[in-house]
Amino acid sequence: MDGIKPDSLSVASVLPACARTIAHKNGKAIHGHLLGNGRDLNLIVQKATVDMYAKSELVDCALKVFERMKKRDAISWTLMILIRLFDEARAFIEKHHIEGHAEALRALLDGCWIHHR
Repeated sequence: MDGIKPDSLSVASVLPACARTIAHKNGKAIHGHLLGNGRDLNLIVQKATVDMYAKSELVDCALKVFERMKKRDAISWTLMILIRLFDEARAFIEKHHIEGHAEALRALLDGCWIHHR
């Protein structure tokens, strides 16, 4: 199996499994391997990486990945709601008229709960 390289789908599928504090070292290792080997991190892999870091409570790492994203979609911003950028994400939701999307509203409510703690 030497020389076989994972594609974006397989990487994006493995990262969520590393999204708990006890497995975050594996996720960091996968992310480091991708960066160290010059792999192109497409939007799907970037979102999975942000999600993995956020769920591992590595907020600074999640924010770094998010800040380096050249393209951001509703899911990217939804992840940021859960992490830190509540006000910016709320403005994005209003600007793009996605208030009716259940996922965006749920993330907004979760963001309120997290910031209330």
